[in-house]
Amino acid sequence: MRIAIDIREACRRQLAGKGRWTLGCARELLRRPDVNLTLLADAPLPPELAGADSIGFRPGVGWHFSALQWLATARAVYLSPTSCIVPAFAGRKSISAVVLHDMIAFSREPHDRKAKCIERLLLSRALRRAAVVLSISDATTREALRRFPTLSPEHFATVYAGPTCEVLPRRQAPARRIVCIGTLCPRKNQLRLMRAFQMLPLDLRERTTLTLVGARGWHDEEIVRMAREVQGIEWIGYVDDTSWSSILAESSILAFPSLEEGFGLPVLDAFRQGVPVLTSGRSSMREIAGSAALLVDPLDERSICAGLHSLLTDSLLCKRLVNEGFERAEKFTWQACVERILRALKSLNTRDIMGGL
Repeated sequence: MRIAIDIREACRRQLAGKGRWTLGCARELLRRPDVNLTLLADAPLPPELAGADSIGFRPGVGWHFSALQWLATARAVYLSPTSCIVPAFAGRKSISAVVLHDMIAFSREPHDRKAKCIERLLLSRALRRAAVVLSISDATTREALRRFPTLSPEHFATVYAGPTCEVLPRRQAPARRIVCIGTLCPRKNQLRLMRAFQMLPLDLRERTTLTLVGARGWHDEEIVRMAREVQGIEWIGYVDDTSWSSILAESSILAFPSLEEGFGLPVLDAFRQGVPVLTSGRSSMREIAGSAALLVDPLDERSICAGLHSLLTDSLLCKRLVNEGFERAEKFTWQACVERILRALKSLNTRDIMGGL
């Protein structure tokens, strides 16, 4: 099977969730002997993908025109993990598989204005014209069907995701560390988490550090101010996957009370590392975590505080969550993700375009 994947987000200097998903998926596709993979880039490939068959187009608006022109004669399935522009305008003879990460562009969340406008204008068209929509969670599929009721559930295939960092030996930090990773923005809910941390009993708070990991985003001025001024809280900015592995290996708790996620990659990373997880009981997090995490109301600071207190003081609870987390993590691998993708593509009537399956 010949597949062309838009690899651009995996080539960025700082990877966000979509970039990490794209990188993990591409690495696994390259291991498959039954897949002929072409990477469509706009920048040098990351080291993990060096040597792979790739085509570089000029970055910017022209990239999409170049990709459309190439696809018109490439006889390949176009896997689109980050942008809906090419699938929205691809010719009828082109086969596109759109990866749907979330529906955040249609929420009230302040986000990148350009990306939000493009998705609001083109996502519906892209999903309708796609041969299949590869959703990264059932929650994301349900939200898309609610937003676009003319689409059919049979048009979707849930493929999930895999881990983003390696597992390291657990290390004991000088003090207990609660870690929270994510771009600083209202959706990631760092403000409520910090206020919940301040509500912990003084003796417990003095023996614990809350570490925020992530680049600056939008509407984040108050987040940065609190992180710099409140004792016991630190913000260390963006870190790469290697550094994230090290931080997670010496953390006591992952706090991930996000208001909305397509999957929640940090939750899976923490499960694999043996770190107890506190996360939101909404969006995809309940689906991904199951009973392996402590679920809280992300809009209620008292609920978040109570969850933190339980994980900091109840060793039996933590042990149970860690054990269940290990079992839960086995369900989400890049091998399983790619198997689901290929199964969805092979179910399509595209033999004449893909050269036979």
